Amino acid sequence: MILESGLREKKKAKQKIGIMKALVKSLETNNLNAIKIEELCKSLEISKVTFFNYFKSKEEVLYYFIYQWNFKIQHSIFLNKLSGLEAIEYIFCSIGNHKSGLNIMMSIVQYVVKQEQFTPLNITDYEYFLYIEKVVDPEIKPKTLLEMFNEALNCYNLSNDDKKRLIDLLVVGFYGVPIKSKLSGITTLSEDYREYVNSIFTNLETHS
Repeated sequence: MILESGLREKKKAKQKIGIMKALVKSLETNNLNAIKIEELCKSLEISKVTFFNYFKSKEEVLYYFIYQWNFKIQHSIFLNKLSGLEAIEYIFCSIGNHKSGLNIMMSIVQYVVKQEQFTPLNITDYEYFLYIEKVVDPEIKPKTLLEMFNEALNCYNLSNDDKKRLIDLLVVGFYGVPIKSKLSGITTLSEDYREYVNSIFTNLETHS
């Protein structure tokens, strides 16, 4: 990754990361609809003009977070040399144990439902570097959630069809389990995620 940036680019990157972190922090106690851009800007001491220079909406900030979150998790998996069930559990637990986890996932589900198509965001290497706050290994290139699941499953002797079915189940659970958690109001997202992942891999071991 190329981390060289001018002062203007560095300031822009820092402000974008700041907006994202402030939104995620607000999601600890509020859902996305309850968060006002005016209040977000006030807490950061920036203008709405500055906000809209970087993002079209709160939803786009959330979309930006998804990119950054994916890369941070991928980076941790790489450093800790995780694969198979360990890597999958890490992906799920990283959001399940997050203070804003449930609200983040519910907001993402709402956002995904409303979009007809997704336009990839242009995120610089320096922005990724700022978020994970570590030296970025040049071997790591940002991956989508599906690509991370696919890579984690490479250690298993699965046919292409079986691997695809397993990835489909993981994606369904990743986005669907939070809805179950929200509706039940009894268990936590981390517990429900753990139960779901264990059930999938118990079936995998049974049929392997």
